[in-house]
Amino acid sequence: MKIKAAITREAGEIKIETLELAAPKAGEVLVKVVACGVCHTDASSIKQFIPARLPMVMGHEGVGIIEEVGENWKHKYKPGDKFSIQPAHYYNGSLLAPGYSYPECGGNAQYCNIPIETLLSDCLLK
Repeated sequence: MKIKAAITREAGEIKIETLELAAPKAGEVLVKVVACGVCHTDASSIKQFIPARLPMVMGHEGVGIIEEVGENWKHKYKPGDKFSIQPAHYYNGSLLAPGYSYPECGGNAQYCNIPIETLLSDCLLK
């Protein structure tokens, strides 16, 4: 599926790009982002205060609707559920989180596949 997203590929730059988003894997959940807040971390990340990696889709305070659920998560989520993402993650010593860690997952994308770290940390909130 082709989506639009605000992506940062280098410090001081943010662009709207079209990305190809794969279907969710068994360990992922596909979401439609309806709204996303803007906070200090977003502004700092653009300037290269990055607790993560580039490139990255911006926005870690997203809310929306669950569209499709991978097989491993059907016991917990279903299409149509509304969601919010807990922006602060800590999974096995890592601070990876949507909005400042992934090239295809952040609140400033039309759709994204929620990564396994978010799900295992119980940070996709219904």
